[in-house]
Amino acid sequence: MRRFLGGYDVLFRDTLLCFLALLAATVAQGVEPFLSRANHTNGQLRFSLNGECKAGYIVLATTNFSDWIPVATNRAFASIRSISFAALDNQAFFKVQSVPTSPFSFAVAMKNGVDFNGNNFQCDSYNKDLGDYGMNILWPLPMGTNIQGSGDILAKDLINNFGPIGNAKIVGHVLTAPGGAIAIGPNGSIGDLQWGGANGIKPGWVIDDTNYPMLEVSQPWTGVALAAAGSGAYRYVLSTGKYEINGDLILNSTNFMFVKGNASLWVKGNVDIDSNAYIKMNGSGYRLSLYCTGNIRLAGTWDKSIDPLDLCIYGLPTCTNIAMTTGSKMEAVVYAPQANVTFFGTADLRGAIVANSLTLNGNAAIHYDESLARRVLR
Repeated sequence: MRRFLGGYDVLFRDTLLCFLALLAATVAQGVEPFLSRANHTNGQLRFSLNGECKAGYIVLATTNFSDWIPVATNRAFASIRSISFAALDNQAFFKVQSVPTSPFSFAVAMKNGVDFNGNNFQCDSYNKDLGDYGMNILWPLPMGTNIQGSGDILAKDLINNFGPIGNAKIVGHVLTAPGGAIAIGPNGSIGDLQWGGANGIKPGWVIDDTNYPMLEVSQPWTGVALAAAGSGAYRYVLSTGKYEINGDLILNSTNFMFVKGNASLWVKGNVDIDSNAYIKMNGSGYRLSLYCTGNIRLAGTWDKSIDPLDLCIYGLPTCTNIAMTTGSKMEAVVYAPQANVTFFGTADLRGAIVANSLTLNGNAAIHYDESLARRVLR
């Protein structure tokens, strides 16, 4: 589509989307960027770019519709942002192209609300490539601990941090849709690392402009898959391949699981992993992609690497409830856009989560792995 605007023929949209390999989706479900009418003043071209929040774009120009050259790049939190660059000497045509982005661009991304219930919730970030969360960093300089300020939270509805304490500490930005509300207690805080222990909201760190696609998870495959089975103490042993359980996955003190390869498991019932369960997946290249048709309860001891992408949990549209009751840390990513997620106790997630809503019923923490933004693209 193109339209002649003020001497410049602007191509309104031309989106290049690279989808997460494990999600089946269509371009129509995403957000296609487009440019506004060009404003040519003082040798500068100014546009409004409409797209996704926290996404990157490239503006390209051509004079012959054959050779396109990049003239501007842009990445910002808001979905609508202004860009400008020097006007070209000749009449030109422009288009905007998406830079592949991650479905895990936020520590927490919710279709609806986040309710901290007045608890001592903490959300910040780290970089898995530099080591585990909070460990000492020797390189690159400056030295310090592996704790960063990108614990960003997106909620398309509202965020509540209420109750007698209101102690949620968000070291990152908070984004809500236009008209979304922030209710923060006297001891809560939203800001960067420098804001630190200060209470209240740092100016500019709450943004009420979001446009962020949350694509549904389709069934992972059709056709034949292996029936999950095991031996000895391990109820299930999964090597590299595709596995299915036609009913529920139940792990407890007598039913363990051993993942010893790059395995995908589709549970067509519920997932119930209690606090006495043990899941071993501590070898090089061991990875589990867990798809669930029903609801999920996560606890137990996960003997695995510090890489969240070694444990990818996907909730199909019929997965509407996820409970995380683990009292120890879990490195994982959770993608379940229809699920209402509840954290109990001292659940400690290192990775990222995409869901319908989030409720905290304990002193939980989410530490966002910043490396996800470049390692997982859609």
